[in-house]
Amino acid sequence: METTDIGMAAFIYSTGKAVSIRGLNDRQCIFSFDSCPEIAEWQSGRAMVNVLTFLNAYRALLRRVKQQMT
Repeated sequence: METTDIGMAAFIYSTGKAVSIRGLNDRQCIFSFDSCPEIAEWQSGRAMVNVLTFLNAYRALLRRVKQQMT
């Protein structure tokens, strides 16, 4: 699956799934990951994850995006 939503990608990443990043242009990228049942939780607004784990996943993805875009 793919998304441009970094929040969803961070949630998936925080659950232990691998997330790859592909740049579309200098301002947008796509996050790719295997299909997983947790996406339904995110989309319904019922996603449960440790806040610190989510924040660390979000920051890690941002670092990876910045590295790829430079």
